[in-house]
Amino acid sequence: MKSPFISRIILFLFISINLLTHQLRAQDTTSCFTHSMNVYKTGNYPDAYKNFSACLKNIEDKKSEAYTSCILYMGICALENAAYKNASTLLHLAEQSFTPSSEYYAICQQNLAALSKRQGKYNEAEAILIKLLEIQENSASIPCASKAITLNDLGVIYKRLGQYERSIMYFSESLRLKQSCLDPEDPSITISLNNLAGVYMKQKDYMRADSLYTAAIKIKIKRYGPNHPSTLLARNNLAELYRQQNNYAAALNILQDVRERKASSIGKRTLSYATTLHTIANVYFASGNFSEALTYCNASITIKEKLLGKTGLSTLHGYLLLAKINHATGKNQEARSMYDFILNTKKEEIDAYFKYLGEEEKIQYVKAHTAYWKEFTTFVFDMMHADSSSHSESNKILFNQWIENRWYVSELILEETQRQHRIWENIHDSAQASMVEELKELKDAIAKIYLLKSKDDTETSAELNTLTDRATRIEKKLTSISSVEKRKYHSVADITAALEATECIVEIIKPLQPTGNYLALVYLKEADTPHKIWLPAASMLDGKAYAYYKNAIQFKIQDTKNLVLYWQPIENFISQHSAIRTVYLVRDGIYECMNIHTLLADADKKTTSLIYLNKTENILSYKQRASTILLHTSVFIYHPLYGATDTDCVYSDLPGTKKEVDAIEPLFRKKALETIRYSEKTATETTIKNDTAVYSIMHIATHGYLEITPEDDYLESMIHSGLVLSGVCDISFLDASMNDDGILTSYEIAQLNLSATELVVLSACQSGLGTLDNQEGILGLQRGLLVAGAKKVLVSLWKIDDAITAEWMYHFYSDLLEHKSCSEAYLFAQQRIKARYPEPYYWGAFVLLEQ
Repeated sequence: MKSPFISRIILFLFISINLLTHQLRAQDTTSCFTHSMNVYKTGNYPDAYKNFSACLKNIEDKKSEAYTSCILYMGICALENAAYKNASTLLHLAEQSFTPSSEYYAICQQNLAALSKRQGKYNEAEAILIKLLEIQENSASIPCASKAITLNDLGVIYKRLGQYERSIMYFSESLRLKQSCLDPEDPSITISLNNLAGVYMKQKDYMRADSLYTAAIKIKIKRYGPNHPSTLLARNNLAELYRQQNNYAAALNILQDVRERKASSIGKRTLSYATTLHTIANVYFASGNFSEALTYCNASITIKEKLLGKTGLSTLHGYLLLAKINHATGKNQEARSMYDFILNTKKEEIDAYFKYLGEEEKIQYVKAHTAYWKEFTTFVFDMMHADSSSHSESNKILFNQWIENRWYVSELILEETQRQHRIWENIHDSAQASMVEELKELKDAIAKIYLLKSKDDTETSAELNTLTDRATRIEKKLTSISSVEKRKYHSVADITAALEATECIVEIIKPLQPTGNYLALVYLKEADTPHKIWLPAASMLDGKAYAYYKNAIQFKIQDTKNLVLYWQPIENFISQHSAIRTVYLVRDGIYECMNIHTLLADADKKTTSLIYLNKTENILSYKQRASTILLHTSVFIYHPLYGATDTDCVYSDLPGTKKEVDAIEPLFRKKALETIRYSEKTATETTIKNDTAVYSIMHIATHGYLEITPEDDYLESMIHSGLVLSGVCDISFLDASMNDDGILTSYEIAQLNLSATELVVLSACQSGLGTLDNQEGILGLQRGLLVAGAKKVLVSLWKIDDAITAEWMYHFYSDLLEHKSCSEAYLFAQQRIKARYPEPYYWGAFVLLEQ
């Protein structure tokens, strides 16, 4: 039996040894973690992952910060190594152990967002970062550098989506924060410099981009040395800048050095190495060295496929370059297969993601992703011109594929916005309804800033960014909590099957370049592909020919020259099919600014009627709807008061609009149809916005507002066009404090609910004009009405005499109220006015658009 003294000695030794073991193990853990972090900072992520994994074996307490920190950095290393499944598991495991106010929590969320972004899940990535940013803004204990990283990561997402101005805002704020709390040469600052340079390069502001890249490289070399991945990435970006400036020798000199350094420092199986190979391939392709371009492109794709899979964004960039190389070297079948895969993948991405974007984000997304469709268009038409057997089965399939892809992307914003509005109109939840109302108020405020032309003021620009950001977040939230309609796809066969033997569709297509030719596609009943008719070059039709058209209209000259240019080749083909009685015309480019009826001198003597459709696919819904309008209550808005006591008013009084409505309203009363009238003081912007009644016809007679410039983008075009209502004397003197400024912009019209309105008539000069957008059509009043849901829109292309306008409208409504179709009433009014006034100036100003 042991004495108590010996037992105490043994216990003491046991405890001492145990404590010493724990201390040694803790020292080993600290040393191991420090060593692992040092490897991590060199950018050697595969070895860093192994080191962090080894550290875990020395940590018994799985709830300790040391254990969770190792898990976190293993997740980050897995992410950098493109092991996304493993990265997701590790990062979500680490996430559970950190409180939202901790710096580790922020690092974890930032990398979870990066994981979603790299997998193309931009909506998820943005949501993670916005939630994190809200936490950081409400916590004083979180370092400003951590918040700066979150802002930077949001900027990266917006840059990827093509929202360049928005990304600049986030990158600049991130840089400002870093410069306020970090050393001037902290490597984190170079990230913001690099990202800002990347946006400026996208905007072709090469001088500013060069300056920022150079500044970033100097800091990185001083801090990290020339072989660090971050330094090499910055030099890779600078080489890409040189490539875009056609300085191929300088670009290759940098890139070959970067490639060798990456191969020796981070290895040849990394995404960073693949990116350099892709950039080298791009330089060789641009310089015409297709053999070298193919070698480097294939090598890059091989790595990307292993790391990202075939649908990764960077992989798709590689496939696009490979398709271009194959086409340039005559391997057209390989190029075609590649384009098939790329376009199908992009369509899947649009289906999955596009509907969740805000309006401004949709606009920027389309701009940023047009390269795929443009390259495919170039490929298709090169193939059609090169192959003399253009009627071969293979070419027919390829051409139909191009048409269907074009339908898919054309007016994408219009279609998605209309679908979104339909969802919001059926919202019954009070909280969601309040969000819709707030969204409308925000958009009104955005419109006012643009209308006052003060968006470029520093203070106002910041306010605009805040309003746009808030509006986008609400739009996304509404979409995420609402059921989303599934998008419908249509084939050429669907369209031709919907036609009768007496009908055809003529679809006009504007070329991508001014030197290219317009194209007319004629769809006939059951035809397997449309007939192609090449028209003159855009430089001719958009330039001298259109100028002559306007002059001929204005000065009442017979225009036989433009009949030959714009329509005769189409008419010659249609005349070969004697059964055709109805032509549906889908206009594009300069054709949207013209009324083709005015070129057809004997249109009233012919048996063929011409009906304008907004899109080719609209023939399907057009056929399903009743040809006549379901008539009930109609509203007339006319004769506004423009600054009643101001004799210097820019806008002239319109007493003729009262005579116009006085003449046509009795036609409605005769049919016992109710009418509502808003005129003078009641013909206001507020009246139209607040009137929630459902009307079958909305007739607006006032001045049109059109101050669009060629530089205007989508949003500016919609705000710089609209209707002038009561209270406006001179738009240049609008006051920001005015709730009702008297200008109802196209942007504001688009927020109205006109889904139950059968017909909107704009008896306003030039209400059918606007900015011509290659993918979205004409941007202006008619666009606003179509977005709002109006089924048919009657607009004017030029100003005509008030008395003749009144007479035109009288004949139009006389026929319409006799249960004739809108197109029949439209042609009837044209013919009646033409019988008295033969010149197109009098009878051809109005065009009827069928949605």
